This record gives sequence, C-alpha cells and structure tokens, in this order.
Amino acid sequence: MQDLFFLLYSFSLALLALFVFTSGKDSLIFQIILMFSFIISAGFRDISVPDTPEYIYLFESYNDSLFDDQHIGQEFGFILLGKLIKAFFDSSIFYFITITSINIFLIRSSLKNLKCNISLGLIAYISYYGLSFNFIFLRVGLAISLFIYCFSLIVTSKKFKAIFFLVIAPLFHKSIVLPIAAIPILKLDIKRNLAIYILFVSFVLYISGATDFLVFQVFEIIKSISFFSKYLYYVENAKFDTGYSARYLMNLITMLLILRFTTEFDEMKELVKLCLLGLFLTALFSVFLWVDRITDAFVVFNFIIVTIFACERDKFGNFKPLNIGVYFVFLISNLFFVSRVLTKFIFNQII
Repeated sequence: MQDLFFLLYSFSLALLALFVFTSGKDSLIFQIILMFSFIISAGFRDISVPDTPEYIYLFESYNDSLFDDQHIGQEFGFILLGKLIKAFFDSSIFYFITITSINIFLIRSSLKNLKCNISLGLIAYISYYGLSFNFIFLRVGLAISLFIYCFSLIVTSKKFKAIFFLVIAPLFHKSIVLPIAAIPILKLDIKRNLAIYILFVSFVLYISGATDFLVFQVFEIIKSISFFSKYLYYVENAKFDTGYSARYLMNLITMLLILRFTTEFDEMKELVKLCLLGLFLTALFSVFLWVDRITDAFVVFNFIIVTIFACERDKFGNFKPLNIGVYFVFLISNLFFVSRVLTKFIFNQII
C-alpha cells in the first residue's frame, strides 16, 4: 500500500500548482513553501527508502581527514561534501537536508536564469527528478543539478561562470561527462519539423528494438578495453530487458504534443536539443536497463520545457487549457512512476 504521507504530499503539489494557475502569481511565498517542505521531507525520510541505509553507513564511516577518499570508490567531490557536512552537523538528517538544499537552490537559480515560472518549475522538477535525485540517486542528482545550472548560465551568456561548475560537476558523478561533451550541439540549429522527425525515429527504434544487437556488441568491446577495467563490475553485471517503459513513452508523447502546439519553440529550442538527444540515446540503448541513469541528464530538461509550455498564453492573456492539461498529466504521471519506488516516504521509521 502506498504511503499516506506520499499521497498527501502529491495532492498538495497538485493543489499548489492549480493555485498558481488560477492566481496567475509566481509568489516567493509559494517557492519558500515548496522548497522548505521538500527539504524537510528529504531530511526526515523513511529508513526503508532505497539506498538510505547505505548512505547513512557511508556518512557515519567518514573520518576527519577531508582529502582522504578512504578508498570508498565514489567520486571525490561527493565524499568531500559529506565530510564537510559531518564536520558541522554530525547527523544523517542534516546530511540529507544539506544535499537536498543544494539541489533545490541550484534548480531554483536555473529557473530564474531561464525566466521560467519558478513555482511551477519547482513542482514539475520535484514530481519525479527531485524525488528520485534527492531520495535515492544522490550523487548523480548533485551532478545533474550542477549541469542544469551550467546550462542556464551558458544560454544567458555567463559562460565564464559556467566553466567553473562544469569542472566540478564530474566530481560528484562521472556520468555527467557525457552531457557536458554534448554541449556543442547547442550551436546547431534545429527546426520544429526536424525535432518531430527525431522523436518519430526514436519511437520506431524503441518499439522495434532494432539496435539491441548493437548494444551487446558495444558491451563486448568495452570489456576488452583496459581503460574501462575499473567499471568491469557494472559491465559484467549489466541487466538487459526487451520490455517497454511507460515513463519513456509518456516523455515521448509529451514532447510530441509540445513540439506540435507550442508557440514558443524558439524560446525552448536549446532545451529541446538536449532533451531530444536523451530520448534518442535511450531508444538506441533501450535494451540496457540502466540507460536511464545516463540519459536522464539530458531528458531531465523536459520539466523546464513542460513549464514553459504550460505558461503560454492565448491572445486574451489567459492560460491555454491544452497546455495546462499537459502539465498536470506530466505531474500526476511522474508522481505515479516515482511512487512505485517510494512505497514508504517519511515519518514512518525515521532515520
């Protein structure tokens, strides 16, 4: 049975989003309520939340030497951050609170740089990626938040500042190197019709499994390259499946509707490029069950795209019903998907 607190929290997110639409306001008070409630929820998570006992054990095992990686096998930036938190707050609750605070403030700053509706953007982020990255996948969550913030700096011509964050992002999770390497595609132009065509090709590849054989060949090649020897465990234990992901199909359909009906394609074009690349790569390597952990760094931009789309107005200055509908379907679907993992949420067996 789903956690009652999760259901109440999900309902409050939807209710707050509805209030933002009806009031037409992006109030700082709304933002503070959203951020504070989310940070506290992450801090007082249930002990049964996946990977929580492991993170607590890791936090408790840190010694006082900041620059000793203790051969833990995780990225140095994440270890250093944990040790700094422990130096000030020797509590796993404050450990999770601090990490979540960093993430949510980076996302808020990114939305502000991109001139999005911050309240709706935060709600869209929390509905899936926020809950996943701050409750389960902490390392990659920090790296992706840094990358999103870098992107917001790049498109607002603050490139020198962006370089600093691009350098430190891989210190939290090495997989972020792939989306960083893809930044040059932002210079390429893309038309609406081409974007829709890429979506169609991605759908065909995903449904047909036409590239499954290629994935197996790639993994065999990786096994034979000494450079990847330290990742051999992940390669040899990689899981493969020929099923379909409802969340991936939902992301495809959502993107198709937005590309077809948006009146602000030029404003979201840079975001669309990265998101499309993620959807295409997911389709290309769909047989590999862990592909989402890599491609989510691209696809994550869909929460900003959906927010921009939801805030479009008609000629009378009103929100468009279709756009609002897409936003709420995106919100509710994401909450449903993440609920299958967060069967327990907060305050049941407090850490």
